[in-house]
Amino acid sequence: MGDTLRIEAWNWAREQFSHSDLANSQSTQRLVRMATTVAVRPAGCVSKVFTSAADSQGAYDFLENQRFDYEPLQQAVCTATLEACEHESIVFVPVDGSVLLLKDKYAKRTERITDDMMPTVSQATEWVARLGGYTGKSSGGPPGSITIGRGLTYLRAVADGLEALNNKRKTRG
Repeated sequence: MGDTLRIEAWNWAREQFSHSDLANSQSTQRLVRMATTVAVRPAGCVSKVFTSAADSQGAYDFLENQRFDYEPLQQAVCTATLEACEHESIVFVPVDGSVLLLKDKYAKRTERITDDMMPTVSQATEWVARLGGYTGKSSGGPPGSITIGRGLTYLRAVADGLEALNNKRKTRG
């Protein structure tokens, strides 16, 4: 079971990230290895995903590198998503502008957001930060710029993917 899961995770990571235009092929290979490990052992924080000190340090070095640009990573995920959907006659993309339910797995609550509600800046910032890994624990303080940036990158990737899919459908139809 473990070997099969690892092989499937590696295949998925390759499909998602092998086309990323990172600085060099070693960076892309490291990204694929890291994504494989995250898929096999999702735990929410680097120190729990990567069990050896060397792997943890390598992940921190990769993620915190000032030369690392998230744009190629985002583009790779969008491209992989489009390629996965390309040969499907129907692609279900759940979008509902009238009601949005946000399930908070940390606080065990669900927020109901309707289109006539305007969130505060604080609420919107926290939602974006949660996409970036913010847990909302009182001991952790408010979300930081790196976490908010990761949330924005994720949100941007989703928006870009939906836009690209919409544009592709317009050209077909």
